[in-house]
Order: sequence, then structure tokens, then C-alpha cells
Amino acid sequence: MIVCPVTLIKNWSQEFKKWLGKDRVRVIVGDSKQAIETFMYSKNYDVIVIGYEKVREHVELLKAAQPPIGLVICDEGHRLKSDKTKTSKALQSLSCMRRVILSGTPIQNNLGEFFAMLADFVNPGILQNADHFKKNFERPIMAARQPDASSKQRQEGAEAQETLAAIRSHFVLRRENSVIVQHLPAKYEYTVFIRPTDLQRAVYREALGNSAIKTMLEGFDVKTGISLLQTLLKLATSPGLLLKQIKVRRLPCFANSNAFPAGTDSADFALSGKFSVLGAMLAELWKSGVEKVVVVSNYTSTLDLIETHCKRQKYPYCRLDGKTPQQDRIPMVDAFNRGPRSRNFVFLLSSKGGGTGLNIIGASRLIQLDSDWNPSNDLQAMARIHREGQTRVCVIYRFLTSGTVDEVIYQRQLTKLALSGSIMAGEGTASSSKSKNTFTADELRNLFTLHEDVACQTHDLLGCRCHLGEPAVDENDAAESESSGDHDDADSSDDDFEGGFVQASQYRDKDSERALARKRRDLSILKTWTHYNTRDLDRVDQIEDILLLSVIYEALERAKLHTSLPKLQEADQNLCGGQIAFVFGQKAGAPAPAAVVSGDE
Repeated sequence: MIVCPVTLIKNWSQEFKKWLGKDRVRVIVGDSKQAIETFMYSKNYDVIVIGYEKVREHVELLKAAQPPIGLVICDEGHRLKSDKTKTSKALQSLSCMRRVILSGTPIQNNLGEFFAMLADFVNPGILQNADHFKKNFERPIMAARQPDASSKQRQEGAEAQETLAAIRSHFVLRRENSVIVQHLPAKYEYTVFIRPTDLQRAVYREALGNSAIKTMLEGFDVKTGISLLQTLLKLATSPGLLLKQIKVRRLPCFANSNAFPAGTDSADFALSGKFSVLGAMLAELWKSGVEKVVVVSNYTSTLDLIETHCKRQKYPYCRLDGKTPQQDRIPMVDAFNRGPRSRNFVFLLSSKGGGTGLNIIGASRLIQLDSDWNPSNDLQAMARIHREGQTRVCVIYRFLTSGTVDEVIYQRQLTKLALSGSIMAGEGTASSSKSKNTFTADELRNLFTLHEDVACQTHDLLGCRCHLGEPAVDENDAAESESSGDHDDADSSDDDFEGGFVQASQYRDKDSERALARKRRDLSILKTWTHYNTRDLDRVDQIEDILLLSVIYEALERAKLHTSLPKLQEADQNLCGGQIAFVFGQKAGAPAPAAVVSGDE
């Protein structure tokens, strides 16, 4: 039995036919009770491909299969990350001795997911029970990852991780993307930080000034916090997403708002920094007459605005989201991949509705407009174009609005990915900090803060001095020196600061230092990316993607005519709303000719 998301059912059926033909293995799709009963009682079928929801709905029926199901393969098996969900309980109840999980992101949030999915489901009892796992593995490993961990804690964490790695090696087969990337065209990834427009900043400030936020921060009102957070997430993409709700006074934080001028059009791309850059990119690509593009969002309301823009600009497009009938999805993708650009230029994709399993290789560029708290959702969506069958160089852009909640989510994602990577690779415990699903009071305040004076807060937190030609601080060394410094404070204080006093400008709070060290360790993966500050034109000229380069320069030319620039730090004094302020870039795969990267043929 193959269990997978409904979007992948047809893919699995096609792969069986592709590799094994129609007769060697007979496959039935379990999309109805009748089909499931046919599989159970008939000897004409060897494999059933079924969605997770159908398994949950018809698990009692599946238990009665004759002969019994001998192998269960769970694709996108990270859905089983909690043993308390109905789906996990349903699959656990099947008396099947052979269980396989396929997942590109086996650990998304914490080590408890490793136990529930990779140990308890695949090999029940191999790590005893959840309490034993938490006591002997999760707690010591996570304690060792703290910047202020003692040498004893680090040793205990290293021993626990070594033991866990030895156990894991018996039932986990890990294959990284590097196995196939050498057989694919080159791929360029750019994380693009875009300054918010004047209107975005004004509306964002108005939302943050609401008394409900203060109440939430003081009393941790979860319901209010989630509502306010959703508002900020939409604002970071475009104020147009809230325009209708504001006008009819459905948002308490904008009860008396006059931020929007009369006659404002919610689909106007000039309202948003992200949309301004998106609009410029689509226009450049359309003029090039060569490439197709996928635009991904977590929200259908965002896709609605982009769809309106495509209609106005007369860009041919198609759209796939949760409302797209299952039987129409594969034909839609095939038509986009094979059809001429005059009919298929933009593919609008909902990451939740079609972010997994689709091979949209007709496009060579993908733009991710917003981020999910779960990094695997974004990674899955961004992987739609760089797949088997792709013949073009691929360029993937992730858009973030500088200084907003976008950056907080991105930083959180890096923390979770660092945890997953180190545990699955069996690396040491000093590579990342603790991954948790809660926020400290300081982190919560940062979540509801607009950092107006930065081009890229993430780069600032990283402590990188690349703009001065210096390497970033090595946080492992910093943590060690900080830890050793704790033992020397009492002896050195009198020598360093006569009379026990210190200038205010030199004072550094220990807790703040440790928090900063932990944050920098979380972001350390970005040291392997190339950093481009768009105020440094020599650096900008090193960007290999001609499209991104042209959009940056076009915005810089407009900025020269801008008479009301915001007051920013000296290094960012030329920034204005809607400009690309900073870029992280990396390249994977075979080298590509510059002409291909530019889209010219």
C-alpha cells in the first residue's frame, strides 16, 4: 500500500507504469470505498495507491484485506510527525510488519518528531517509549546545543547523539540532493530582501500601534496574537490584501484607519515592495520571449491579486490551488510544460494546494512570495522546477520584506533546518541552538516590531562584516571563549574596570550576549551563501542572474529621482520603498553559460 498526499496519487500510478509496465505490477487507485473493497478481496491487484485522508476514513476496511497488506510505504511521511493524530493512529493500527517512510524533511520542528515518525512508526520499541527517548536523548542533546552549556553538558550531549546516530544508521537511508543535482542543469537560489513601500510602513506601524498588541504581549493572549500575526503577514506581502477588510471595518486594529488614499486599488502592484519587484520581473521575462515562470504563495488571496495583474498585463497564465479538481491537475501541468509560451507564461501555484509532487519543468524560474513557519512546505514548493526532465538553468527567488515578520519567520526556518540537518547527518551538537515551538518574551516583541532602519536584519544578526572584506564571526569559537570567560569574570573585573564601574557604551549584558550567540549559530548556514548588498555596486555586478541584476539597477535609477527618501543608516542611505536592499545567493549543479542564465538564446 502506497500512502501519499492526494496530489501525488496519479504521479505514483504513472511511475509504476513508467518503470514496470502495465502487467508486471497491477495498481489500483483507492479513491473510493468501492476501489478499496476491490483491492481487498480481488487477486487482480498487487498495489493500492491511496491518500492519507482515505486511509483514515477506511482503516477498518483495510484491516480486513485478504491477503493482509504486507508493506506500507508512506510518501511525504513527515505527516506522521505526531503519534497523536488520527492519521498516525490509523496507520499504526494496521498489523503490517514492513513500514517505510519517504521524506525529504524528516525533522521539521523538534526531536520528538524523530521519535514519532522514524523510530516508533518504522521500528516500534527500538527507542523504548517517548519518556525514555526524551530523558536519554532529546534533553541532553538540546541542552548541549546552548551557547552557555557546560563542558559536562556538551559531553553528555555528544554521547547521546553518537548513540542515537548508531541506532539510526540501522534503519535510515539518507540520500541528499547532491546525488541527483549533478545530473540536472545548474540551479541558482536567491533570497531577496525588499524594502517596504511608504504605504506598507505606514499601515504596518498603525497595526503595531494597536493597544491589542500591548495586551497580548503582557498577557500572552494567543487568540489575539494569531489574528494580529496574520495581519502582519499579509501586510508584509501587500497592504492590498487587507484593503477590503479595512474599508468595512472588520479589522479591530484599523478601526479608524485613514492610511489608504481614496480610490486605492488593492491589486495595484505599486502598493507593495514585493509586488513592485514581481511586476518588474514578469515584465522583463515577458519581453525576453523565452522563459516561463512559476509564482508560489501560501494564500489564495495573494494569488487573486497576481491573477488580476496578469489579466491586466495580458500575460497568459494558469492557476492551481486547493479548489482545482484532482483530475485536472496533471493535465494542467502537462499543458503548461509542453504548451507554447504564448499560452502558458505564468503558473500561479498555491504551496498548500500543489506544493508537493508536481514537476513543473516547463518553467525555469520560480518566485516564492511568502514564507511558511514550516520550512519543509517552502522547500517543497521551491523544488517544483529543478527536477528530472528539466533542460534549462533554473533560478529560484524567495522574496522577504526587510525588517518585518518575514525575516523572523525566515530566521526561525533556518533554526529548524539546522536541527534537522545535524541530527540526520549525525553531526556534533555545537552546530545549532535549541529548536522550540515557543517564543520568549523578547522573541515575541521582536515578532511584533518593524525594523525600519535596516536593509536586512538577518544579515545584521549574522554578525557578518563582508562589506568590510572581513569574514563573519565564528560562533563556535565565540561560544567557547564566552563560556571560558564566565570562569574568569571574577578575577578580571577589577583589572578591567577600575572601581567596579564600566562605561555604559561598553556594557554587555551576559544574557543578551548568549542570546545573540545562539541566534548567530542558528543563522550560520548563511555563511555558505554569497552576500550582495545592493548599495555596493561592485558587489551587485557579481550577481550571475541578469534578470535580478537588471531589476536592481532599474530600481536604483528610479531612486535617484526620489526626493523623499527615508532616514536610514549611512550604509543604506540610498534605499527607498520597493527596492531590493540585500540578497543571499548560492549555486548548485553543473556550471552554466552566462547566456543561459540571462535567458537569451
